[in-house]
Order: sequence, then structure tokens, then C-alpha cells
Amino acid sequence: MRYGPTSFSANNKKIKDPDDIYLEIKDSEERRKKKGLPPRLVILPGWDLSDEERYDQEQAKKRKRTASERRKLTKKR
Repeated sequence: MRYGPTSFSANNKKIKDPDDIYLEIKDSEERRKKKGLPPRLVILPGWDLSDEERYDQEQAKKRKRTASERRKLTKKR
């Protein structure tokens, strides 16, 4: 069940929407920049959540392929 931009988990901790977190971080980094402080993180321009999911899927395929290749090598010995 969702209540606006935040929701509550079973132990009543607030869970924030990822978009809200992004905006808070972006604002915080802009304030740091105005004060002349170095950034704590870098927000990647043009980044999208689907990019992250696609990367995770590619990495999973590579791990699976590598594991099957290792099994083939051990069977040959």
C-alpha cells in the first residue's frame, strides 16, 4: 500500500521513492557546489534505471557462461 511519495514498511521505517531520493541528492550536491565544496558523488547525465537493469542482466549472462565454461574444462581433465 502506498501513501504518496513515501510508504511504510512492516517495521514503520519510511521508504522513499527513488525519484525523490534522486532529487534530494541533486539539490544537496548543487548546494555543496555553490559553497565551493567538492562533490560527494557524481550524477551521471542521461542515466536511466533500465540501463542498470540491462547491465545487471548482461553481467548475469557472463557469469553463467563463465561458470559453464569452467565446468567444461574440469570435465576434460
